[in-house]
Amino acid sequence: MKQYISYLKGLQLELEEGDFYGAKSMYINSLTQTIVVNHRIRKESLQRLISINQRIGYPKDSPEKTLISRYYIKQKYVQVLLDTSSFPNTKILKSTMNLAIMLFNNLDMEDFYGLKILKNGYNPNVQPNE
Repeated sequence: MKQYISYLKGLQLELEEGDFYGAKSMYINSLTQTIVVNHRIRKESLQRLISINQRIGYPKDSPEKTLISRYYIKQKYVQVLLDTSSFPNTKILKSTMNLAIMLFNNLDMEDFYGLKILKNGYNPNVQPNE
């Protein structure tokens, strides 16, 4: 609760009064003087601090950028499993394959993608019991 109140006071100082230094102080209070952390408010406070630092000319390598980087996705892992026997016709199967292609095309170079197609419940990775 204290975190949220400090965030709201900072937001009020920033937007209504234009007091960037007072708002920055309240945002820092919302980040540091709390025991239970609400990560949504923490992320918002960090974003506000970064925008205030840009307005007042604070150096580009502010510590807030390092703290906020944990809230962004750096790598994506996508695994697509298709069982062709569960599709009643090939039209639905083709549209599903287009979805897999669209997913693959939207990934970055550092992301991971896997596609496994099973036919009639056959899995080539599973060895039959002897």
